[in-house]
Amino acid sequence: QGPLEKGQQLDVVDIYSGNLKGGGTRFEKVKTPKDLRPGDTMHLNRPGDEIDHIRIIISVKTTPEGYIEFTTGESTSGGPRGATWRYEKADTFRKNPIKTLKSDGTWGGVKSRDSNITYGRYKKLESK
Repeated sequence: QGPLEKGQQLDVVDIYSGNLKGGGTRFEKVKTPKDLRPGDTMHLNRPGDEIDHIRIIISVKTTPEGYIEFTTGESTSGGPRGATWRYEKADTFRKNPIKTLKSDGTWGGVKSRDSNITYGRYKKLESK
């Protein structure tokens, strides 16, 4: 399974957000923050909610401090929305709380119900 060919499209019929997370049939799990790339999915599983949520990673950078910062885009009932996120440890998601850039320019934590995140990469986009 190589990358998509020119003009080839991802078949999105009956693809629910749970099918877009890392570890699924067509999506491999992204193992560390430093491995994140544009096009990866950020799958949010909120315990108790019937519907999961997907964000698409748009850009990723490593700061001079070694933090991994990335932006996401998502569709919401209020229209499209973007956000910026940070992991302060590049080598692990475990015991490495995600932070979000707040409107006042400071970094803050997320609600615990929003911290159950799995990152995925569509296997057909991965060049071998």
